[in-house]
Amino acid sequence: FYVEHLGVNCPSQVDLGTYYGTLTECESFCSSEELCTSFSRFAQTGQCDFSSTCNIQDVYSLLGSNMYFKGTATITPAFYVEHLGVNCPSQVDLGTYYGTLNECELHCSSEDLCVSFSHFAQTGQCDFSSTCHIQDVYSFLGSNMYFKGTAPTTSIVTSIMTATTPVGVPSHTAFYAEYLNVNCPSQIDLGTYYGTLAECESHCSSEELCVSFSRFAQTGQCDFSSTCHIQDVYSLSGSNMYFKGTAPTTSIVTSTMTATTPVGVPSYT
Repeated sequence: FYVEHLGVNCPSQVDLGTYYGTLTECESFCSSEELCTSFSRFAQTGQCDFSSTCNIQDVYSLLGSNMYFKGTATITPAFYVEHLGVNCPSQVDLGTYYGTLNECELHCSSEDLCVSFSHFAQTGQCDFSSTCHIQDVYSFLGSNMYFKGTAPTTSIVTSIMTATTPVGVPSHTAFYAEYLNVNCPSQIDLGTYYGTLAECESHCSSEELCVSFSRFAQTGQCDFSSTCHIQDVYSLSGSNMYFKGTAPTTSIVTSTMTATTPVGVPSYT
């Protein structure tokens, strides 16, 4: 089984010879050589260069050349946490691939070193990284980041201080206390995501560093933080804050916090 990476090459690591043929023939040739770990192929000419040393972290961009790396026949897709509108532009150390989101997830899953990747939905470009974590991202229009994480459990997330539970939302078992019309505008260090309240709760729950997030109901924008606590908030109309907490034990609270700003909270102008 081979994992394909488009537009890359290992020009200085061709130590097992060159062969001309179809992609299937080149795969068969590499498979017959125990030392062969990868090969490049130029689709226009059919030239295949074989290597025993080239790994994914060694590749360079080269137009017209694709690399093929031996992998495991069955890839178990990892679980990915999506963050919209962000990117790690300086941490693309595992190459670039063009494909659907599912194909890019499989590519990252097949690489032990891969911890995350970005995907541009308009072009299908995916950039893979072994170093980019959620705290490293920057806002980037049109790019979404996907981070390897832990698959949701079978239980359902408890909704914020109400008796209702969002239907079909994967759970990470966090409980959230809601404060209306407040925000932590200077403490957004874990990125921005657009989605429903339940989706934003799930995103924060999947990130161990996340302690709270704000959400603008009108736009669905959620800003995540590892540092914002209730004593840090400022009044901001249209924004609500959600803080990770402990779910009620003996009874479920059926009403949210009041719309007024907590006593002692400074005004945000």
